Amino acid sequence: MGSIVYAATSFFDILPDHYKRKQIALYNPREAPILDHYRLKVPRVRQALETIYFLVLFASFFVVLQQRRNLSSDAPVSKAEIWLILYGLGLTLDKIASILEHGWTVFTANMWNGLDFCFCCSFIVYFSLVVSGKGEEGHAILACGAVLLFPRLAFVTLSNNVLVLALRAMMADFFFLMVLAVWCFLGFLYALWILGHGQYSVYDISKWMIWIWFGLDSTGLELARNFHAFWGPVLFVTYACLSTTLLLTVLVSILATRFADINRDAIEEYMFRRAVVVFEGIKSDAIFNYWPPVNLLALTVLVPIRFILTPRRFHSLNVFCTRVSAAPILILIAFYERRIFGSIKATSSIGANHELKVARGMSRFEVRADVEALIDYFARDNRGADPESRTARPRHLSVTSMMEHGLSHQQEVNENSSNVEWQTELKQRLEGIENALLMMSKHGRRPAD
Repeated sequence: MGSIVYAATSFFDILPDHYKRKQIALYNPREAPILDHYRLKVPRVRQALETIYFLVLFASFFVVLQQRRNLSSDAPVSKAEIWLILYGLGLTLDKIASILEHGWTVFTANMWNGLDFCFCCSFIVYFSLVVSGKGEEGHAILACGAVLLFPRLAFVTLSNNVLVLALRAMMADFFFLMVLAVWCFLGFLYALWILGHGQYSVYDISKWMIWIWFGLDSTGLELARNFHAFWGPVLFVTYACLSTTLLLTVLVSILATRFADINRDAIEEYMFRRAVVVFEGIKSDAIFNYWPPVNLLALTVLVPIRFILTPRRFHSLNVFCTRVSAAPILILIAFYERRIFGSIKATSSIGANHELKVARGMSRFEVRADVEALIDYFARDNRGADPESRTARPRHLSVTSMMEHGLSHQQEVNENSSNVEWQTELKQRLEGIENALLMMSKHGRRPAD
């Protein structure tokens, strides 16, 4: 929602701009400027923007492939394909910045980021082939990207379905079992190749084994005696039993167990996914303020200028460029938030002299850096609270009680002002996100795992 505002930090920013640090506060859209570029980093806004980015990519991808379908292989690159190349490179830059921002663990915790990463890799291969003059091979790689984009579209449409929630874990179990099976079946391949004395190639034996695995053809069984009169049929029959009967039974059992576990903990799983989306949506890098492919221009122009200008002048330039490039989006966000946040009467700051710092010893490829820093910040403000309240609940679990102490301190400072409404609003929102904070800070993984 973006109702609680704080300045996020990260270990590495492609386009760092930390000249102004925002205090931890309750957001009031009626006091904020209309072109508030900080709202582009709100998790809900980021999720909506990323959905729009994907839909634009999908439409551009579909148009380009339909055009190439009716053109010869040596046809020049069309304007639509130039747009797709620029947009795809900008989206790839956005994904790379996301990995650097929160690390690989948080990035892969999101269900569809794996598909996005695979598509970005295939898109880089396509772009390299097109630039090198191998357009036909490049467009073949691009066409194979449809295998990744269509499931991604399903994840966007049915993101809260329990089957979609379980699909990521089930796919991980499936690929692990397949890799283990292939590794074990390499022994059968090697044994048959040795028994054949070079009569059949490794490719032919592998082809027959794959056909038996999927129940398509029995050529390998018919030629089993050509390998060895006794051991040839024994190896092929044993392999057929293991691949088509035992492996399938084990696979069904594992996937059924995994789905049952996630379905039993569906609420916790959904909360975890929401927490991942929120934490991944909190951005520090200024490159996220620019939509693809404008972020490519920001990378090539603003990054070198940053080393020339002073931090203040660079901040002013970055804010100006962000508001100009994203003006329509910012106007829509301002109009929308002035309607949904109409009940908030005041914006209050918590801890005016504090900033959130990420521990230096924590790797950027770990989870929960900002979350732990946020909890530690509240813990520092609670050191003067009642000792009984501190012992009644562990330090890392007392987010709400810490905030209550901060609220009582704020009320003492503002004795002549009426901020009861603000206190109630803040406590309700903190209690709503406390479970997600604790889940991520304590476990850092899926409940079903």
